[in-house]
This record gives sequence, C-alpha cells and structure tokens, in this order.
Amino acid sequence: MADHLPLAPYRVIDLTQEHASLCGRLLGDMGADVLKVEPPQGDPARRRPPFYGQEPHPDRSLTFWFYNLNKRGLTLDISTADGQALLKRLVAKADILLESYPPGTMERWGLGYTNLSAINPRLIYTRITGFGQDGPYARYQAPDIVLQAMGGLMFITGDPDRPPLRIGFPQAYLHAAGEAVVGTLIALWERHRSGQGQQVDVSAQQAVVWSLMNATVTWDLNRVNITRQGAERAGGASGTRLRLNWECKDGYVCFAIGGGRVGGESTRNLVRWMEEEGASPDYLSLFDFETQDMRLVPQEEIDLLQAPIAEFFRGKTKEELWEGALKRRIILYPISNMQDLVHNRHLTERNFFIPVFHPELGREVLYPGLVPRMSATPPTVRLRPPLLGEHNQEVYCQELGLTPQELAYLRTLGVV
Repeated sequence: MADHLPLAPYRVIDLTQEHASLCGRLLGDMGADVLKVEPPQGDPARRRPPFYGQEPHPDRSLTFWFYNLNKRGLTLDISTADGQALLKRLVAKADILLESYPPGTMERWGLGYTNLSAINPRLIYTRITGFGQDGPYARYQAPDIVLQAMGGLMFITGDPDRPPLRIGFPQAYLHAAGEAVVGTLIALWERHRSGQGQQVDVSAQQAVVWSLMNATVTWDLNRVNITRQGAERAGGASGTRLRLNWECKDGYVCFAIGGGRVGGESTRNLVRWMEEEGASPDYLSLFDFETQDMRLVPQEEIDLLQAPIAEFFRGKTKEELWEGALKRRIILYPISNMQDLVHNRHLTERNFFIPVFHPELGREVLYPGLVPRMSATPPTVRLRPPLLGEHNQEVYCQELGLTPQELAYLRTLGVV
C-alpha cells in the first residue's frame, strides 16, 4: 500500500512516451497513482532495445521497464472520438496530466489545457516537449541528438581537437522530466492556495541549457566559449594539458597530477607509493610538486612526469588503485562500469538498488531506486512495469463503470 507516501492522495494520467515517461515514474515512486495511458500498439519505448533475454517483445524492453515502474497500464487511442471521451472521464477524477505530444496535437484532438481544465479546473497539465509550446522552434522535430546539440551540451563534450560529441545515453528528456516533476509539484502546492490548476510548459532544450551551469554566463560576461576538454584538464594560459583518465589492468581510473598544498600532496603520496615498489624514476621522485604551479610547467616536462605514472597504473586493478589511494590520501577514483555499480558496496549498503519481482518472468529484476531518502515517508517500488493494457479491465470497468461487453467492443474498434 502507498497510503503513507507523500503523493498517495493524487492521481496522474501519464500520456508521455519514451524518456519523458521518467516524470511519471518519479511521481509514482513518491506514491501517486499513475495511470500509464498508451496507444493500443504501445509506447514506442516498448520497441526499444535492449530486451530481456535478447527477445524483442513489447513487454520485455528494459528501457520501458525502467521508466514505467510504479504505474498501472492502460491502452487508449486518444486520436479517436471514443478514446477522447474516455480520457475526459479519466481526467475528471485526476489531479495531474502529463503529455509529450508535439505542440498543437492535443488541441487538435480537443484535449488541450483549455478543453480539459473546463472539465476539471483543478487539473495540473504538464507538457514535456523539445522546444516548449511556443517560439520559432516549437514545432521542430526534437530527438535527443538535436537537443544536446541545440542545448549546447554537445559543444562542451568530447576532445578539444575533435568535433563535439553526443553523450552516450539520451540526456535531454531526462533533464526535462526532472524539471517537469519540480514544476508539477510546485503547481500542485500552489493549487492548495488558489484551488485552481494550471499548465506547466517544459522545454527540453531549456532544461539542457540549464544543466550547463555557468557556461552561458561566461560567454555573456567574458565573451569566452567554454570548450571541450575531453579526458584532460587545461593547464591555464600556457595551454598545457594534464591527463584525467588513465588505463589500468581492468579498466580506467581518474587522477590528475597536481601542484600546491592539496594536489601536490596527493601527487607526492602517489610518487611515494611508486617508490615503495621501485616504479618511480629519479626525476619523478625529485620533482617538487608541493610548491610547483603545474600551469607553468612545459608540456614536454608534464609528458615526462606522466609516463611512469601511466605505466604504474597499467599494472594494477581499479580496486587495488582505489584501496591504495584511500590508504595513502591520493585523490584518485575508479571509473565505474555497470557491473561495478551493481556491486558497489556503498550503493548496496544504502539499499539504492531494489529487487522487483516480475511474475510473468518468475524472477526478480534489480532497479535503481529513487535518489532522495525520506526518513518519514521513504519511497518504495509497489508495482513492476505494466504489461501492455494490463489494467484496462480494472480501470475502465471497476473504476469508470464500463461493462465487459462495452470494453470488448472498444477493443474490436481499436480504441483500447
């Protein structure tokens, strides 16, 4: 039961698709009754790999699973008159509606904010799109690669001597979904004061720009474009570059040669470790890291200092380097792959990963949990991702009052 959770009293109609569905997932994790409403053929995310058992199937997409925990599942073609009528009946009893259709689509179907707020004036109507509901780009196609490019994230990603790169996993709509959760909850809070709902318009492009932090301000004030640094750190006006990512026996670690009180002490401690194992040449042992400003050291000398360190790292595993760094107060971190994360001691002890039983598979699946930990109302996983149309009978018949015959007829029409 979710009665103890902070959003337990609220119902959410989730019309979003693919990665925008994270918004409904987060609201569901906090206790909301989220109804995932999909076209009869399913959310496109159901056809997105990878699949459980490498078998393409609408109920086995791992992408769909992650974004749709803690939701009940309905099918409904809201482009039809019968589908629109059913959606309006759902909206009459809902607190929040989430949608990610291209701007103008919901209005064309008679399901825009003006239409639905007339049915339910307390409705919070949250819209997640690539460029928002208005502006010159509003109706442009907006896949993740477009938004990373036009949001500026791609420009600062990659190596400085190569073209910009897209981050390996879709990011734009995840940022937008997070902003949509915040906007939705703020609108819900305001509703307690005014008694009225409102529209929440979320632009994924703006969410990506927001993630750049001070990059746009740096241009506005200093006329400097923050550029890509890749696996290195720029050393200042001299243009020198210090390595950040280093290969080791079973992967990579993150470390940078540093100077001064903090970075110099860390690097000196690494050199002492290398000396213990006979791996430090004289020129590395004699270099005065504690008083040296590494930004002023010529690149040729930096390359000379980095060479034996690279050789030392290649002879050890991530775990050996990490444990040795902790013991010796060296600023070094392992670069985790997915296997590392699932078995990470810290995440395990904080119960971050949650086993969820899938009865249709006869096994548990391990999912990342919600990030905020609430002492009085801890979020839980109550529902595994819904099968396609799994809760049609429960919602349409038991809650809306349709007869089984009426539901069967709608199914023959392709409405559900």
